Amino acid sequence: MKTSILSLLIALAMMPLSAFAIEYDNDISVDGNVYGLIYSNNTAVLTQWGDAGADDPAGVTVPAEIYVKALNEKFRVIGVGENAFSKKNVVKITVPDDLEFLEPYAFSGCPKLTTVNIPEAVTSIPNGLFSNSPCLSTFTTKRTSFTEVGNKAFSGCAITSWTYPVTRIGDWAFYNCTRLAEVKLFDGLTYIGDYGFSGTALKEVILPKSATDIQNEAFSKMPNLTTFAFGESCPIFSTKGMGFVFNGSTKLENLYLGDKCTLAPGNVGIPCKGFINLKSFTVSDNHSTYSSDEGVLYSKDGTTLIRVPSGMPVESYYYVPSRVTTLADHCFYEQQNVKAVFLPENLREIGTEVFKESKIQSLIAPGATPASLANSWSLEGLNTRCHLYVNENSYSLYFSKWNSNGKMFYAMSRIGSKCGCDNNKDFLVNVSDITSLIKALIYNESNYDYGFDDYDDINQDGKFNVSDVTYLINFILNK
Repeated sequence: MKTSILSLLIALAMMPLSAFAIEYDNDISVDGNVYGLIYSNNTAVLTQWGDAGADDPAGVTVPAEIYVKALNEKFRVIGVGENAFSKKNVVKITVPDDLEFLEPYAFSGCPKLTTVNIPEAVTSIPNGLFSNSPCLSTFTTKRTSFTEVGNKAFSGCAITSWTYPVTRIGDWAFYNCTRLAEVKLFDGLTYIGDYGFSGTALKEVILPKSATDIQNEAFSKMPNLTTFAFGESCPIFSTKGMGFVFNGSTKLENLYLGDKCTLAPGNVGIPCKGFINLKSFTVSDNHSTYSSDEGVLYSKDGTTLIRVPSGMPVESYYYVPSRVTTLADHCFYEQQNVKAVFLPENLREIGTEVFKESKIQSLIAPGATPASLANSWSLEGLNTRCHLYVNENSYSLYFSKWNSNGKMFYAMSRIGSKCGCDNNKDFLVNVSDITSLIKALIYNESNYDYGFDDYDDINQDGKFNVSDVTYLINFILNK
């Protein structure tokens, strides 16, 4: 039914749908199909598409003009309205090349839609345009760039690549596009919204220097992401920090920091599973703040250890370089492979939560003077069964400064001595200690290398027997 809505004094050609409609009709039949239109001044916007051609492999074509018999008048179609094709079973949609705009969600929720053309006049991808159209793998356009990809524009689609320059990528823009494996981000891009590329199949992302604002989980839950390169400058991350941007992207292995990319304290080591397999940091040689050596991140002068990658491939032992005087906050956060850390003798300061959620078993501190702790949380996160080995002449000093409550470490010993369950004195507690203890039990000879001493009494019951071996086995199994 045709209804008069309001008087319109503005020309329609360049106006959005909501601004120019003065007449609408949801029951216009043309060539066997039923349309919904909003029209005036010889122009019209398609607001509803019937079911004609829904299952035709050749798809459907939006007419360039529509003749309304009741009015004996032709209208040029200048736009496709919001939800016009939503949830239709169309396979392919072709719109006129001279179409001027597409409204949000125009082609959303189409379960069989595989391809659509985007007219050259459409400068941005509207919100939700193709969202939840799981078969949409391609779109064609004469444009070479867009100003914006709107919120949820391609969310849940099957597109495999995006290679158009754009200045803004909205929230959830490519969310859960599980086949999206290629993206080129050009200089001029400034913003990537919440979950912008979350759930995509990208393996590598190179961020342009212009990208200054990255929101929560923009690159989260990406199962194939292994390499991420920041541009010249580091962006402003969401309030939850850099780590949260990559939350759940557990295969991220390599992080590259450009010339001026500086991270706020704690941002590199902030709690997040996205860094659990990180193997290396690489820093530009011209960087003014950071340096990197064998994948480890340091201050420019190398005296502050900023971050040891959580998944760095090492064989149990890690030796902090002698030039290091400070361990920055979170620098061993969630460390997976390092089991024993050797601190330099001239270490002077240990930051906050340096070893939090790590799998470190032993800490070896040969310095005559214990490093200062930033606060009571500096050593928090060490395994409660972690062994501390200290300078033989400074045992009491370390005890008073690092282990005053007697609960921070499972055992504390002078370097060179047996320490609790570390029966063979290799700074690790593992199967080799069981072997050492069994040999000591079997031979029990003071002149034998594995001879019994007080530290063989693992369970500290005043006796050395099989119960000590049993205790050690259970200790290792439950570590």
